[in-house]
Amino acid sequence: MKPSLRLATLPLAGAALASLLSLVLTGCGLGSTQAVTSTVATVKMSGTAHGGPNPITNANVTLWETWTTGIAGTATGRTAATASTYGSAAFQIGSTTTDASGMWNIASFNCDNGEYIYVTITGGKTASNSPNSNSVLASPVGACTTLPSSVSVNVTELSTIAMAYSLGAFTSENPTYLGTGSQQIWIGAPAANNVAAGSCSGTGSTLACTASGLGQAFTTAMDIVSSVGYGSTPSGNANTTLTDPSGATPNTSSSVPRAFINTLGNILQSCVNTSGGTAGDSSACGKLFSDTASGSLTPTDTLQAAMNIAAYPTVNVGPIYALGAPVSAFGPALTAQPNDFSLAITYTGPNSSTSFDAPKFVAIRPTEDVVVLTTNTAGTTDTLIDLATTGAVTTSVAQTATPGERQLAVDLSGNVFANQPLTSGAVTEYDALTFAASHSYPVNTPGGMAVDRNNTVYFTQDSSSAASIYYLTSGSFVPAQITLSSSPAPSVATSSSVPGALNFDTNQNLWMNMLGSSNQQVNYVYEKYVSPNTCTPPDFCGLNGANLGLTVGDSYSTVFDASGFAYSNAGARILQFDQNENNVGFYTPASGHTLKYASVDGDGVIFYPDATGGALIPFDTKSDGFSSLKPCSLRITNSTSQTTSCANALGSPASTQVDAAGAVWIADPGASVVVKLLGVASPAWPALALAKASTEPQ
Repeated sequence: MKPSLRLATLPLAGAALASLLSLVLTGCGLGSTQAVTSTVATVKMSGTAHGGPNPITNANVTLWETWTTGIAGTATGRTAATASTYGSAAFQIGSTTTDASGMWNIASFNCDNGEYIYVTITGGKTASNSPNSNSVLASPVGACTTLPSSVSVNVTELSTIAMAYSLGAFTSENPTYLGTGSQQIWIGAPAANNVAAGSCSGTGSTLACTASGLGQAFTTAMDIVSSVGYGSTPSGNANTTLTDPSGATPNTSSSVPRAFINTLGNILQSCVNTSGGTAGDSSACGKLFSDTASGSLTPTDTLQAAMNIAAYPTVNVGPIYALGAPVSAFGPALTAQPNDFSLAITYTGPNSSTSFDAPKFVAIRPTEDVVVLTTNTAGTTDTLIDLATTGAVTTSVAQTATPGERQLAVDLSGNVFANQPLTSGAVTEYDALTFAASHSYPVNTPGGMAVDRNNTVYFTQDSSSAASIYYLTSGSFVPAQITLSSSPAPSVATSSSVPGALNFDTNQNLWMNMLGSSNQQVNYVYEKYVSPNTCTPPDFCGLNGANLGLTVGDSYSTVFDASGFAYSNAGARILQFDQNENNVGFYTPASGHTLKYASVDGDGVIFYPDATGGALIPFDTKSDGFSSLKPCSLRITNSTSQTTSCANALGSPASTQVDAAGAVWIADPGASVVVKLLGVASPAWPALALAKASTEPQ
């Protein structure tokens, strides 16, 4: 799993410390990576700080602005960050302390266009306790252009949980903090992951993509706070729909496990409402920090502990759950220990009255909206549904349903390609702007599809027990078969198997997986480079194959890490291949399980949907470690009733994708849901993988 706590280097800490001298600001906005000149009206802010029901008095309140490369400080007078990375810097735009009622006020502030703001509460005391330097809470505020002239922000353990799960991958803390004064908490992203909307430009070696991951993460955090915030939801509501700060519900079928989040809030409150402690001692804080430690990352404050729970949700579940059991400030809370602490927002359909039925595949477009391929219960109609990252449906289109392994591919312009794996089947193209079916390309039993850096679309054809690969170049509506330097029409025998997914590695070699119950051929690799020749797709230099000599079953997909290693899942196994396509390792997370269409995040963690185990299997390619996640659902299936005991949100997951905010999207036909899983992944997205796999958007 990825580390949840990013520790900034001391030079960056020094730069951020110097920034604290500026407190008066002018102007703010959203979504550009260019230097800006426009400003907006001055905003004033007030709020409260509570540890559960108790006001936190004499605490340090700090208002922060994210600090992105290329965004000059027109409003603040600060310079543009020269090399902003994830959580490497932030800019203080205001500070104060809480009064005897936990209330605070910042008379006025402005911030810079393209940035986001958030509030942290450090230290202070509750009731008769001594000051607690281990208490660090936070709340999102958002983009300046969306703020009214006066803002009220209530900072609690619940808002801190929302920040940890939504923005943990963008957050770091000052490692030199000694528990006095205001802890420096930096949230930010590089310019390539802080734009208004994602896009790609150029092809080949000039391909460049940008994303809005930071804005997405802030939106998710604010929506969670609005949905489950302290006092905002009627008592007894264990489950709720996702609601934005304006009170609107982007998708009425959404489900947020409020009692689960309340339980996490109670766990943090077990430390906040005390005089503090240290990992290893007998205090509530000491127990929290010891139980949430992971590897070398031992928390020293409550925000760090929350981020570790989010990133490592299977660690010490029982002891951590027990910390919140005596605490009842946030209710209703869970009445039984969850399987793990993974947090999921689930969607049962485009809206509360329409079901997804059987969502089979999920893809993400360069514009970052999520495309879901789903089949109705009768098996007569397949529907492509385009979702915003909030879960709101933007558009949908239906087609006649077809059996078999349905897949999607997205080109660099945002056009979507869907296969219809029939003997006289087709690959259908859906327009990027209208989402209407714009072209249909006849193909015999089309399987996997992939797009290269030149925006050429490839797909498999299985005919007469032999598979071959065809391609479509930009502007061409006639598929052509790829060629090899040694053969004009390469194909592979498929007597006992059929083609599965297609994927390009970082060297633009094309990997084709194979499906079949008696399959021994895991994959074939169409090679761009065979020494001493270099070939340019759609022409390839050679063809290689991995026949393991033992039955491995269905090999659904191949993904790649930043070092160029490939990972093909086959049945319950994960097979590792080196840069020369040699098998160098076997991994088995669980016997008898079926791992299907996987995706990889920006830190080299692969997320495998386990179709028979009803779980998500994260596999860390750096440590070779596994975990198994069954996120909490408090919605009773086919009922409006709710429960305070977690059920597994997953049934038979089939496909995953990681977005630029680090959320893992899961298509699950068994549970008839689309799941947005938070906290466990680093930012990534499919368009970026064409340039460099397993890398965060930079």
